[in-house]
Order: sequence, then structure tokens, then C-alpha cells
Amino acid sequence: MLQLDVHIWVWFHEKMILMKAILDFNKGILKVYEDDRLLLIRTGLTKKQLKQIENRIRELGGKRLETYSDPFVFL
Repeated sequence: MLQLDVHIWVWFHEKMILMKAILDFNKGILKVYEDDRLLLIRTGLTKKQLKQIENRIRELGGKRLETYSDPFVFL
């Protein structure tokens, strides 16, 4: 089950590569995956920084998975 403080985003990079991001607002962690391979982990981020990252992902065409999309498994 997805937690409300964890946001999951998906988008295509260069129209070919599936990108996924997990933002944990309680822990201040960002994880970015490229085609199911871990690409980046950032820790110690503030809620403001995570919100800015979400806005940038949205600008890139990202879609946030809602909490009702629970049996969706992407890893």
C-alpha cells in the first residue's frame, strides 16, 4: 500500500527512456530510476526542495501515481 507522504512519478526522457522517481517527504529522500535501474539517491532534502523537484518533473511531462493505483508494481 502506498503511503500518503511518498509520491511516485513516471515520465519519458527523450521519448524513449522510462524514468521513475520516488519522493519521500518524511525522510527527505529522492530516488530516481532509469528503466528500473537505480540512477540517483539524494538524502537530506527539505520539503520545499522536494516540492521544487516535483514541479520540475511535472514540467517534463511527468505523471504522479495516485494512491488508488496500488497494485501497480514498477520495481
